[in-house]
Amino acid sequence: MFLFILLFLVIVFAQPDDSEVPGPSNPRPETPPPTVETPPLFGTFGTRFFKTLPRAPRTTSSTKTPPSPKKTPPPSPPSARGPLPPIPTGTIPRTPRSGTTLRRSKSLPRGGWGSRLFGSQSGPGVRHGETSPKRTGRQSPPTISWTGVQQHPVAPRQAEDPLLDIDTQNKFTELQTTEESFVLGLVELEEYMEKHPEIFKPKYITIVQFLINKHNNFLKKLILANTEKKVSLIITALEDFTLFMLEIEMKNTYVKFIGAINKWLKTLEKYNPFPRKNRELSIIGGLILLPMQRLPRYELLLLDLIKSPQLQGNVVVKRALDASKEMANYVNSKTKKMK
Repeated sequence: MFLFILLFLVIVFAQPDDSEVPGPSNPRPETPPPTVETPPLFGTFGTRFFKTLPRAPRTTSSTKTPPSPKKTPPPSPPSARGPLPPIPTGTIPRTPRSGTTLRRSKSLPRGGWGSRLFGSQSGPGVRHGETSPKRTGRQSPPTISWTGVQQHPVAPRQAEDPLLDIDTQNKFTELQTTEESFVLGLVELEEYMEKHPEIFKPKYITIVQFLINKHNNFLKKLILANTEKKVSLIITALEDFTLFMLEIEMKNTYVKFIGAINKWLKTLEKYNPFPRKNRELSIIGGLILLPMQRLPRYELLLLDLIKSPQLQGNVVVKRALDASKEMANYVNSKTKKMK
């Protein structure tokens, strides 16, 4: 009886306490003990009869054993023959014999080994991946340099427009400044003519307006050429000068204006016997002489311009010079008959 009670007490006190079991109220530390074994099922008495193996330590959900890395097998040594390269679909080009040329297979795509050595065969103007247009007729292929890049013929470069040298620019500037003074004088004369209708008839005001329009267009081209300092713009301005100087309407306009100068001078002398007394009429007397003085001045300026090294023997400048001479001779011959 005493042995039975002792056995019962040993079994009861050998059971693990539930309060020490890890749970939400009593969490264990994150790092478990290195070796923890659970007690056997029947205490020390059970170990005598049952030889149990030690169990694995209990782990919480927060601590997980990292998986062991997988060992990659070492690469197998290559075989003696080795893997065969992929065979392209279609006809495989054969190795050329001596004295023969290698022909390209129609089934092989463009841009393969041939394009690396000799450049793209799609032709000029076609990008990689695009189909070249069909050639009509017999055309010579583009040349191929030693670098493997196609070379196409380059268009010849046009000659650059030379700039004015110092000598030519100085002479051309004189032509521009004198033309500007002439146009401003005509504009001032028009204002005075409108103030004195007793001296100037309306038809002469129209003549002055016509001269202002023609010479002002010529002046704009002179200013542009002198600003850009280009020989081609001088040639363009002188071509325009030659055209309006040869117009018959321009010639008759100068004849009408210069032919009326003598009559205007007599009228001004009548209204202003003492020039210092009426300054405005004295200014008008000087302005009406501008067109008559301008025509021979053109000949001198152009003759000086054609002697410059940059325009020496220029055909356009020679034509402008001849046109100014023709205008002066025509006006002189017509006005002499009017006296």
